[in-house]
Amino acid sequence: MVGQGGSGVAGLVPHGAEGLTSSWLSAALQRDCRITAVSRTGEAYGFAGDTYRVHISGLDGPSVVVKLWDTAGIANDREVHFYRELAPTAPIRLAACYFGAVDAAELRAVLVLEDLAPLRQGDVMVAEASDSLRQIVAAVAAIHAHYWGDRTLDGTEWLLDATGSRRTSEWFASRRYEFLDRFGPVANETAAWLFGRLPEANAAGSSVLGGSESTLLHADLHLDNIVFVDDGTTPILLDWAMCGRGPAVLDLAEIVFQMAPGEAVAGLVRHYVAELRRYGLEGVTTDEVMEQLGGALLWKFATWTLGVARWYPTSERGKATIRPMLDRAEEAVATWDRIRPGWLKSQVDG
Repeated sequence: MVGQGGSGVAGLVPHGAEGLTSSWLSAALQRDCRITAVSRTGEAYGFAGDTYRVHISGLDGPSVVVKLWDTAGIANDREVHFYRELAPTAPIRLAACYFGAVDAAELRAVLVLEDLAPLRQGDVMVAEASDSLRQIVAAVAAIHAHYWGDRTLDGTEWLLDATGSRRTSEWFASRRYEFLDRFGPVANETAAWLFGRLPEANAAGSSVLGGSESTLLHADLHLDNIVFVDDGTTPILLDWAMCGRGPAVLDLAEIVFQMAPGEAVAGLVRHYVAELRRYGLEGVTTDEVMEQLGGALLWKFATWTLGVARWYPTSERGKATIRPMLDRAEEAVATWDRIRPGWLKSQVDG
């Protein structure tokens, strides 16, 4: 359970590692505990904010993970809301949250989370085995099924509207030139055609997705945000800072197009539909999900290309992830063109 810290909890949101003291943690958790060591963790994987492993005495476990971040950015205080309001009833295993607080005046937030070690960290640079991908699909399907068509999400103001971004003509035009100048032309023929028609592709994707039921989305689903416990067999989704509501296939697209090889797409979609049905969504068909997945690809292709045009990671590993991500975006288009020849062009051209 998340602690009772809420907006405006001055003094309970440290500014950095120097604020992670025994007295702070005791006050946050409302019990006596002594910090014996503090070390950075996860920095190589680009987690939003700064995360620390805090070794302690006085609690059931030997350590916790403390996440600190600036709420002035796009992540704002969303993840505190998630752990307070949605995580307690989530149908999948998540990191337990012991405390969360926001200091509205200082624009800072903190979470005290379960230390899931020993674990295996997912890595966007390393391919996952097919069994792991199926486990990720199953976890995501469980979340989606739990909130499928849940109208209460529409009134949850802190959740992002996943398809609500307003990509203007200026956004497409300016970023297109920056992308080409930085990364060069798109190689795959169909992907290059799609890249030249991104505003129309974005609109076509929105049209296909328009009839989809809304659900809870992780909305930042990549392998760096997933760890595996229980000897590497159980995926735990981390970093819910961008969670939102929208068509389920926006999460599914990240798995089948950015994590999986092209030949695995159809099988993973069938597995996803089977998992939804296991949770009672008997009316969802594979054909329906495949159609919507094509819409997600049309909509996501702009994110996977123009969305990184102005992204300049500070770490060497972060820089190294860009080209493989762009290659996977092209391969996603090539894969879909093999699965449904001509479908993308027919949707964009109307």
